Amino acid sequence: MKLIHMEDNKALTEVKKCRSSIYWVIIVLLATAVAVLSYMLTEQKKATELKIEEVIKTVTEKEQVKAELNQMLLQYDSLKTDNDTMNIKLEEQQVYIKTLITNLNSSNYKKRSLEKEVSTLRNVMKSYVYQIDSLNTSNEMLRVENAEVKAQYRRVKQVKESLEEQKTTLEEQVNLASTLQAEEILIEVLKKRGRTTRYANKVEKINVCFKVWENAIANSGDLTLYMRIARPDELVLAHSEDNLFEYEGKEIVYSAKRTFNYNNVTMNACIYYENLEELLPGTYHVDVFAEGKLIGSSSFALK
Repeated sequence: MKLIHMEDNKALTEVKKCRSSIYWVIIVLLATAVAVLSYMLTEQKKATELKIEEVIKTVTEKEQVKAELNQMLLQYDSLKTDNDTMNIKLEEQQVYIKTLITNLNSSNYKKRSLEKEVSTLRNVMKSYVYQIDSLNTSNEMLRVENAEVKAQYRRVKQVKESLEEQKTTLEEQVNLASTLQAEEILIEVLKKRGRTTRYANKVEKINVCFKVWENAIANSGDLTLYMRIARPDELVLAHSEDNLFEYEGKEIVYSAKRTFNYNNVTMNACIYYENLEELLPGTYHVDVFAEGKLIGSSSFALK
């Protein structure tokens, strides 16, 4: 019995040792697993933190680039020029910059490529700024030259207008000075057999005689004098509606005309009108014209 009991104790001891070994194996495995997991978690944390840093860096870079592109847009808005071709180029660059800003939000963001684009855009804008400055300088020079030309034109125009005024004044003075004058107008109203009358129903002929005074600057040679006799009702006596001459740019009717030879000295002249109609009683007005100008006037009355 004692021997059996000892053997049982020995077996129990072996079982305990076996269990203890298993426990230690499990403990070691668990410790190893914990260590591996801890290492993996640590590495995962580092990778996550690195990824977060990269994301933050990328977002920051995007915002910086976006801010720079927006600043470029504002600078393009401030560029002013009167050159239509340059304005088209500026608008095209603005559209391209807006496209780049839109592309920043896509997954196709490439730092190197975009940095190169931004650098190119900076250089292009510098080139445009230089060109616009040159254009503005040229335009300013042209404006100054244009202002000087306009000032010279105004001065020349003023001188021209002054000369034209002087010329007009001189022409008017010469025209006035060269105008002939008919004075001492004597009107005879005749009836049959050459006797004078004052009765309208007896008039057969109207004689108008006058002196044309000397004028050294008037035209010499053949001189046609026109006479107009207006009735009390302002109707002009005339043998034909085709009896016309020019006065102040218009053609008007004359009663009678006669051509004389004028040699710039005082001469006596007479013009006759043969009456072929029944006249009205009242005041008749007589005007004498030469070279398109009125040179004398008078009147007579009939009963």
